[in-house]
Amino acid sequence: MVGNREYRKLERFFKEFDNFISSHWNLKQILEYVKSKQGSHGGEHLIRTARYAYAIGKMNKLDEKELELLAIASFLHDIERNRELMENPKQSAEKAKEIMESFGYTEGEIMVVTRAILFHPSGNSERLFDRILYDADKLDLVGRRALIKRVPQYAEELGVPEEDILEYGFRKLRGLEFKTPIGRELALRKLEYACNLYPEVVEKYRSEIERFRVRNKKAD
Repeated sequence: MVGNREYRKLERFFKEFDNFISSHWNLKQILEYVKSKQGSHGGEHLIRTARYAYAIGKMNKLDEKELELLAIASFLHDIERNRELMENPKQSAEKAKEIMESFGYTEGEIMVVTRAILFHPSGNSERLFDRILYDADKLDLVGRRALIKRVPQYAEELGVPEEDILEYGFRKLRGLEFKTPIGRELALRKLEYACNLYPEVVEKYRSEIERFRVRNKKAD
């Protein structure tokens, strides 16, 4: 369990993220590129993922280069995703490789990023770097923002009622298991905050929410 003192550190790292990006020319260029991507997996999602990943990475004592590569993986993990590529990270990994080559990254650095992108749908990796990207991505599925912004975005993109997306999301939430202690703590806190704001949602999806809590309160 992450205590209040550690959680305050985490919040500080969220705020440090913008300065970190500004201090790396390559990251600033990639950020400008991803800002133009629209939709539920567009620039806003990619930037939030990168912010979560940076904070989790700092809590796990990743070094400067690892944090830089993690930001790139976060910015680009869904860069080629659209309705036809709902669960196919291969094209995003290929685009990441192309972009990183243009900035002169080494083959080893490119491999770290593309590997994480390929693993991010499942999180089935023993590498901490890959697990952090998975958790950072999935954190955007949990909490208040998911309910008030991403649900309407999905519904509009797919041309279906918001209720259908909400039901799908809670079915997915039921089986979601975060891979790092920090990711689990963040997810549980975000969920509790959303539940306090939307008691009618809690009532309707009580079993899904409880299964998620049980899966993610396990001891490390």
